[in-house]
Amino acid sequence: MWNINSERGGFILLEKFISPVEADIVAGRLQAEGVAVMLLDKYMVWNNLLQSQALGGVKILVKRRDLEIARRILEDVRQGGYSPEPGEQSGGKTEVTYNKWGRILLSTVLQFVMSQQTLCVRWLILCTAFLVQDDGAREDK
Repeated sequence: MWNINSERGGFILLEKFISPVEADIVAGRLQAEGVAVMLLDKYMVWNNLLQSQALGGVKILVKRRDLEIARRILEDVRQGGYSPEPGEQSGGKTEVTYNKWGRILLSTVLQFVMSQQTLCVRWLILCTAFLVQDDGAREDK
C-alpha cells in the first residue's frame, strides 16, 4: 500500500489522478522527456472507475532526482504547453474510404460462416446426445 511506504525504491509521489486516461497522458509525456515513471493502482482504478476517489486514484511516482523536472513538465501539461496551436495541422492527411461492395461481400461471408458454425455446434450436440444414449443402452445389456 502507498500509505505504508511513501518512498518506493527512490520513487516519490508526484501527483494523483482520478482518471487513468489523464494519468497515462501525463506519464507518457514524462517518459518522453526521459523521466522514470511508476504508476500505482492504475488497473485497480480501471476495474473500479466508480470507486476511483475511494481508491485514491492513479498515483504517478517519479525518481526523487527527477522530481523538479517532473513538476515543471506537469505544470506545462496543465497549462497546455504541449497542445497544438489553433489551426496547426498534423504531419499527414488521413483519408478514409469505404468500399460498398467489399462491405456487402464481407458481411455475406461472415453471415454464412456464422450460420455454418451454428449448424456445426448443433450437429455436435446431437452427436454427443446420441453417443450418451448409445452408451446408456450398452450398460443396460
